[in-house]
Amino acid sequence: MNEPYRLSFTFGGLLFPESVIIAQRYQALPDWDALKAEAKHGELLRKTRSSSRYRYFREIRDRFSQAWPFELELIAAEGNGARHAAFAICCRYYLLLGDFVHEVVRDKLAMREDHLGLSDYYHFLEEKAPFHPELSTLSEITLTKLRQVTFRMLTEGMLLENGREHRIKNPSVPESLVRKYREQGDTMALEHLLYRQLG
Repeated sequence: MNEPYRLSFTFGGLLFPESVIIAQRYQALPDWDALKAEAKHGELLRKTRSSSRYRYFREIRDRFSQAWPFELELIAAEGNGARHAAFAICCRYYLLLGDFVHEVVRDKLAMREDHLGLSDYYHFLEEKAPFHPELSTLSEITLTKLRQVTFRMLTEGMLLENGREHRIKNPSVPESLVRKYREQGDTMALEHLLYRQLG
């Protein structure tokens, strides 16, 4: 039985500025219950509505549950490769995003195709539907939102050029981050970042 896809990222995107704030606070106060209280009272994320503050916090906290310690440190410091690390965490947490990058975007790059079309995404979902019944329950509106946020995250993660053409960008992962992932034996993170020199 395949693990169901988490589809909760439809409301946001990479949420990088918010991720930096939460990572910084977590480095100073590694207590999720305390940070949850800060988020609810508006002391952590300065969103207008309390429900929005908590939702952003909860989503990023859950993403960070899949993070390596060095990824959190890098994001907190906004260091070279921090946005790459945030995207790799998302691919690890949202298997739908990770599978799409691994099976579609990466393959296109390998075949020297640099255009990512909407049809590529919907064809991917059709192929996944028999193994992920949760996809068949989604409305057309939700499917459209899922596609929009997926492409936004690819752009925010610096895998697509910003624009309507959806051009796949050449990988530019900092070597310092590559070394960290190799030390952890996490070659899948490098594949999600379109890093081709895996030998």
